[in-house]
Amino acid sequence: MKTLTLLPLLKFDNINIQKKVIIVYIFFCLSTLLILGVEPGPTGFIIPDTDYPRTGTVYYASNTVIYGSDANRTGEENKPWNLQYALNYIYYYNKPNSTIVLHEGIYRILDRTNKMKCTIQPYPHKQVWIKGSTNFPSTGWVQSGSKWYRNNWTASFADMKDDNFTSSTYPLADYGDMVFINNIPLTQVATPDEVRAEKFCVDTVNHKLYVGSDPTIPGTLVEATVGVKGVFIDRSASGTIIRGIGMAHFAYRSITVNADDVTLENNVIVWNGFSGISYVDADRIIIRGNTFACNGSIGAEGFTSAGPIITHNIFRSNNIEHYAPGWHGGGIKILGFKSSNLIFASNIIENNFGIGLWLDENTTKASVFDNIFRFNTSRGIDIEVSWSNIIAFNTIYNNEMAGIEITDSSYIRVYNNTLVNNNPAIRVRERPRRNTPEDAHLGYDPEAAAAGISWETYSNEMVNNIIFNTKLSGNYSLINASEVLRPNQISFGTANGMIINSDYNAYFRPSIDHPNYWIKTGFVDSIGIVKISNYSILFSDFRTANPGFAVHSLALTAPAEPFFINADQNDFRLREGSLGLGRGANLPYDIAYICGRENYVGFLGSLGQYEFTGQPAICNEAEYLYDPENPGTYLFSGKYCETYTSNNLGLSGNKGVLFCGNEAGSDYVQFPIYVAKPGIYRIKYSYLNNTFRAKFQLYIDGEAQGPIVNQQDGGGTYNVIKVDLGLKVFYSSGVKMFKFLMTGIENKSGKYYGVFDRINLNEEAPQTYSYEAESLERNTSDLCTNYNYANLSSGQGVHFLASGSNDYVTFIVPVETPGYYRIKYTYLANIVRPIVQLSINGYNQGPEVNHQGQWSIVETDLGISQINIAGNMEFKFTMTGISANGAFVDMIDKITLIQIPPICSAPKADYDTSLKIMTESKEVLNKIGIRSPLFNCLSGKKVVFNLNDGKIFIRKACIQLFSMNGRKVNTFYSYGQSEIICDPVDYNGRHLPIGVYAYTIQNGETGTCVTKGVFIVIK
Repeated sequence: MKTLTLLPLLKFDNINIQKKVIIVYIFFCLSTLLILGVEPGPTGFIIPDTDYPRTGTVYYASNTVIYGSDANRTGEENKPWNLQYALNYIYYYNKPNSTIVLHEGIYRILDRTNKMKCTIQPYPHKQVWIKGSTNFPSTGWVQSGSKWYRNNWTASFADMKDDNFTSSTYPLADYGDMVFINNIPLTQVATPDEVRAEKFCVDTVNHKLYVGSDPTIPGTLVEATVGVKGVFIDRSASGTIIRGIGMAHFAYRSITVNADDVTLENNVIVWNGFSGISYVDADRIIIRGNTFACNGSIGAEGFTSAGPIITHNIFRSNNIEHYAPGWHGGGIKILGFKSSNLIFASNIIENNFGIGLWLDENTTKASVFDNIFRFNTSRGIDIEVSWSNIIAFNTIYNNEMAGIEITDSSYIRVYNNTLVNNNPAIRVRERPRRNTPEDAHLGYDPEAAAAGISWETYSNEMVNNIIFNTKLSGNYSLINASEVLRPNQISFGTANGMIINSDYNAYFRPSIDHPNYWIKTGFVDSIGIVKISNYSILFSDFRTANPGFAVHSLALTAPAEPFFINADQNDFRLREGSLGLGRGANLPYDIAYICGRENYVGFLGSLGQYEFTGQPAICNEAEYLYDPENPGTYLFSGKYCETYTSNNLGLSGNKGVLFCGNEAGSDYVQFPIYVAKPGIYRIKYSYLNNTFRAKFQLYIDGEAQGPIVNQQDGGGTYNVIKVDLGLKVFYSSGVKMFKFLMTGIENKSGKYYGVFDRINLNEEAPQTYSYEAESLERNTSDLCTNYNYANLSSGQGVHFLASGSNDYVTFIVPVETPGYYRIKYTYLANIVRPIVQLSINGYNQGPEVNHQGQWSIVETDLGISQINIAGNMEFKFTMTGISANGAFVDMIDKITLIQIPPICSAPKADYDTSLKIMTESKEVLNKIGIRSPLFNCLSGKKVVFNLNDGKIFIRKACIQLFSMNGRKVNTFYSYGQSEIICDPVDYNGRHLPIGVYAYTIQNGETGTCVTKGVFIVIK
């Protein structure tokens, strides 16, 4: 693997990064893990916490049991087997439907085959990793200059794919070898002579493994790949479930599925040489809640499988090896004629080097909805030589190429997508290949051809989409449908048209040259010449030239966009008064049904993905967060907590929350705050002061935020005081728990009371911190002085006179807020300058930099660093060598840290939507007569409906379930039971997605409604 340490063009909103990302670890934490004998999982990934039931016959396995020593063990919890022995046992002794529970730890395996239906899962609340790597002690290494090697190394994974998959720029992409030191991946090079710091080489001639970073430091964890394909699920093991496991370090992939009805759930599949998983002829496979990240070519791939369900996954930063992205690199690829009836919903596909989702080679009847596609270096969604797919209700933004591309495909229906700042939003094209025997070398499929899949582009639809761009300028377009080819073919038309229906869309650009063209179209004339038309100024020109198209569409050129709550912050919900409201066409029944949307005669929905709710995204009024009728166990600990009302004290909304405690250091009040997206936020809250008040320390998800606040402060009494508790970085969206711990009282007049008014989260723009080198504290191995030169920043720099390699100067740089930072520094170049390596707290940041050059001020960008703790950081500049005419004399001018907002991520598996209910569902609940959201049930897998309501006992009950848009999703009946326990499923037996649902219980289907309520599906 040549480029293992390179992430694929990471994007943080408007910032592009194609540099090495080095995660700065806290050394004492890592040391503690090693001292305790706990090996950390792959860098930056944590498996979702799970507590799965243990069903069927249960056997236990442990990573501490050596295979072959299992004879005297029983597989019980205190006498576990080796994992391979457990798999062999259930197969040879015919134990289907068994559950294998793995004790915590790292299981290092070669390739394993599962031949019996079973469930493999971790012990409750434990982290389990299965790795294809071996680990080495710090002994046994031989040093050779600035590198180290081990003898007798026989594992080698060169040239794993044919030449189509790779490019000359990254010739080692298909080498599956991997080495990690303290969980940081090294970069593979071709020869031992190329090995330097953070690089490695497999010498197949002399059977040696070389590394360029010191592996002999006591406590160092060195891992190298020896396994190829991890777990293979054989057809005889159909119905197998693998859940809650981490898998990494396999040269090719972690899991291969060749069986039906398999479930992969809540797994973390990362750092594999080619793909995370692959499934072939695996009908009805369920892939749910997994993370696929940092895999060599692609996160997941699926072939010739009917009815797969792929939901609530994250596909992030795949194709780190830079396989040819036009061939097989990116987030996920599905292909093959039998790849039919795919459900691909509620996934996040981001930052992949290549295509986000690729539907290829006769994929049919796929439904792709409610996903987010963003920051991919190629297309967001690519539909190629496929047929009859639905692309609906997706948010697709900031992809480098087309948001949606349709190539040689027909009956593709693109409805209600929000497409922002892609290039272009939608591209539709025809190419010369056909699904005929003459094109057998291009994948001709006679079975698909017999079904009418010709690989021609026709009969496609684009309806109810928001097509928006503020970034493109010049000769680009929002829609490009100009690439026609067949005789008499046209872009838009009911006959010979690539697109037969395009209406009720909204187009926006900020000026007439951003971009120049609304739509590019083409047609093939009678002698086969392609003619192109570009519609630039007047959208009416397009309507005139293409009668029947875009009749109800909106095209707007204006400096301010009229649709979204905050497009600059990627909040693409429609705002109040949005021009996208009520402008949409009635949805086709099948699209409405599959995607769970409204559909009835006369209904005019909104454009894009999101419906307008009329409620704010975040409501942080303390009294609204606290529900006195149903507070739950998480809201407060003390004597009592209640809504406090006053019309003349200045409280927001004339209300707050009064908290009365008993014991300092123990009692608290806690509020759930919904954070819509990751970022850097300034935390403030307001309280009502009084002499009868206590002191409080705020904790956010267990971490102290700001100083202790005395609510007696503020001058006088009954003043609303706002306090600023500083900045907080949220690395994920979702509900965050704001806990105010009562710490004591300042003087005798105080009591253990507090009144909380409002909590404010104000997103901050990234900060830039520049430090003049001469002003920083420093230490050095040689002479170091301040140097005056007018062209240097502030007129001074630091002149370092070294004597040779490994000499250094270290600057102490203060970092106030943990988070991600782009690291830059400037130096004074000269012909007599050295080669320099910067490290931060002992970890190299970016590549070596040759400071030799013409006399000039040069700024160098060393990429992104994650700094986990606030405090003083050691920025060490080490002289590593010189070029011709160079010398060990250097001049450092200044160091710059640019704060970067974190990447957005998906909700956790147990995502708590309680605040979202309060802010978004109140109107719907009122319509069906529910006074307020009463959390009768938080549901994981089952919902329990109690049919006793006071003195009424319902003998024949009808329970109706409603989604938050008021649509009925299922009906259950009871005859004489006191309660019903049921799966939260819809009429077709499909599990309801994570979210909030209302229910009513009636005496019979048309009888009197006895009770109503709300339940939450959280898993």
